[in-house]
Amino acid sequence: MAVFAVAVLGSFATIATFTFQQARTQDAQKRDLTRTLEAQEQDRTRTLAAQERDRRLERWRRDVQNASDKRERQDELLRSMLHDTVAVYNRVKGIRRRLKAEASDGSEGHISLAAYDKYMRQLIDEQLGFEEFKRLAPFIPDERLRGDGDPTPTPTEEQSHDFLESRYEHIEEYLNEIIGEYEKSRHKVLSRDSISMSEFNWLPGFLGNQFKRDVSGQLREITNLLQKAMLEPLVLPGLDDDDAPRA
Repeated sequence: MAVFAVAVLGSFATIATFTFQQARTQDAQKRDLTRTLEAQEQDRTRTLAAQERDRRLERWRRDVQNASDKRERQDELLRSMLHDTVAVYNRVKGIRRRLKAEASDGSEGHISLAAYDKYMRQLIDEQLGFEEFKRLAPFIPDERLRGDGDPTPTPTEEQSHDFLESRYEHIEEYLNEIIGEYEKSRHKVLSRDSISMSEFNWLPGFLGNQFKRDVSGQLREITNLLQKAMLEPLVLPGLDDDDAPRA
């Protein structure tokens, strides 16, 4: 019986030891599995975060490129508008100077029918140029011309989307008055060799200081606005520091 008891107790001890060791082994395996799964989850999280960062960075680069391309197109349009405007203005100044030279006679000035016809017909073409600018101005897709950033030193009430259009319109309407007078007064010159400048209402002002106020002054505001718009810094889309490209 004693031997049997010892054998039974030994078996129980063996079983207990085996069970304890097996439990420890299983716990270790579970811990290893848990660490492995946690490491895999961390890797997956880092991978997803890196992929999302790359997507944000790519979107940012695309937005920067789109903004740069848009600004380049806008600047090209403004440069073209500025160049064409100054070109038409210079041609009007040329007409004015040549007409003034031919009308000058040392007194109040006289103009012949040939000179009146010649220069007024040229002025009609240039007046149509300013009329075209007036019609195009509202359709320029450029927020820098909308008056949001004090684009010109003009009064606040004039800092609106139609600022550019109103300046072109002022010039166009002024030149139209001179052309309208030509249409109504040509018959006066037709019956004589020449006619005194004092018999006109608008033509003397065109050759004098009125031109500087109604054309040159307006042109200066137009060119100031276009030039300042092109010099305005380009604001690019923002990028978080964490997304910044690494060297």
